[in-house]
Amino acid sequence: MESEAEILFRVRRRIIGAKSRHKESWEDLFSLADKDRSKTLDFRELRYCIRASLGLNISKSSLVDHDLKVFFEALDTDRSGTIDLAELLEYISHGQKRPEDEEVLQQKRTERVQRNLRLASRKLDSSEAGMRSLFDSLDHDRGGRLCLSEFSSFVRQELQLGPWDLMTSEVKSFYRSLDKDGDGIDIHELMGYVHGNHAKNVGDEDEQLGFRISSVSGRKRPTFKQQLLEGEKRPSSVSSSTSMGSTCSFVNLGRTRAPMIRASSTGSLRPKDLKQMACFGMKLRTMGKGF
Repeated sequence: MESEAEILFRVRRRIIGAKSRHKESWEDLFSLADKDRSKTLDFRELRYCIRASLGLNISKSSLVDHDLKVFFEALDTDRSGTIDLAELLEYISHGQKRPEDEEVLQQKRTERVQRNLRLASRKLDSSEAGMRSLFDSLDHDRGGRLCLSEFSSFVRQELQLGPWDLMTSEVKSFYRSLDKDGDGIDIHELMGYVHGNHAKNVGDEDEQLGFRISSVSGRKRPTFKQQLLEGEKRPSSVSSSTSMGSTCSFVNLGRTRAPMIRASSTGSLRPKDLKQMACFGMKLRTMGKGF
């Protein structure tokens, strides 16, 4: 009898193989199966995505419902009965993780969630009047407390955090962390969270500003005397031949003898050199007539 890990490995491999034969993206397949437009899939919708001819078109003989149920429960980590696109792609891409890897991933995910929420809450009006106006706009049933769906609207619409920034399971976990007494988030719990984020944002900015100031103030420019001393210590990389200018190559009689004519240190030819060049030219013309 197969273990759960073997079933999950086989199902994942079968889904990846079926997806490679379809040109539709995972977003298109997910939208096709999301009948109620909730941006999540329950087991029936996931099964439709797997079985439908417009979907992955995997038959029951290749993948039975029991294995598909095991696969769905492995994705539904929060036991909400639904999965979102990010959770599906995460599992398809990386597969099942070891417990120790899951702990590290959960810690990184929590830090990412807190960072995204903290950055997104910067634009909120943290005054009491602003927070009460926001709370009233989110509290659709006027019950004085925010349920999970109302809080999700706050995250998606007000904070503008999409599924890639914050998965549905992460929104649920964060909602439970704010709802201390389990009866919904009230105005005081929401204000406490926003005010705490604003304080952290100010502290982070002050810390970054202090680091920049200390790094700039700690940087010392060398004095003019230090620059002169440093220049004297550097070896000269320019050879004497370069400083003397170019040599007339056509009067060089070989490697063993020095050139007959050289440019002066100022780069101009001396009258003696010009006379020698004129004589050499006359010799060349005379030799040419002889041939």
